[in-house]
Amino acid sequence: MRAAIYVLSIICVTLLLVNFHLIEQLHKSKERELECKFKYNTSQTLYDLTRDEVLRLEEENQILGSLLAEQEIISP
Repeated sequence: MRAAIYVLSIICVTLLLVNFHLIEQLHKSKERELECKFKYNTSQTLYDLTRDEVLRLEEENQILGSLLAEQEIISP
């Protein structure tokens, strides 16, 4: 009977330690997930800003190209 109690105690302690280890891994995983989300949101914001700037510059380039073409037509 004592042997069974010792075996069960060892199993319980082992499971408890495994549980603590798994909880630690879960916390680390959640931290990595939050870091990845932050990096993704930052990248998305930078992408949006860059895309808006590219579109603005393309529009400005078209306007300047039209003005140059108009100037060449008016004064050959």
